Amino acid sequence: MPAPPVIADLVDRFEQQGDAYKSGQYNEAQLRKEFVDPMFKALGWDMENISGYAEAYKDVIHEDAIRIGGAIKELDDIILTRDLPEQGLRAGDIGTVVLVHRNNAGYEVEFTSLDGETIAVITLMADQVRAAEAGEIAHVRSLAAA
Repeated sequence: MPAPPVIADLVDRFEQQGDAYKSGQYNEAQLRKEFVDPMFKALGWDMENISGYAEAYKDVIHEDAIRIGGAIKELDDIILTRDLPEQGLRAGDIGTVVLVHRNNAGYEVEFTSLDGETIAVITLMADQVRAAEAGEIAHVRSLAAA
């Protein structure tokens, strides 16, 4: 059975403009509005609850967005954003969060050598670190070169 015309049109549009959709500028809300909702509607789902069902019986339940990606959590790897010469650390060094202070205002971060030796456990403010991002690669340097 061939795909409904709406779905075929969505596939064509995605294939023609795929680079823009994959660029990182295109967010989840846009994706849902322009692709997911029309696809499910074409498949017969009641996306707007036109039937007037109670919450437990709706085809689709819309949930509020929850931001997870932006918050640094315990055991996350972080990247130092500035040099800390007194600890022998440089911007770009990777540490592990061992404690998150209130509302992500700061962190206790452990920096270790590749053989597992602790180099430093220090308190850092939120503006001194950033979360590690997909697509980044670690770099090795000698601690003596700090």
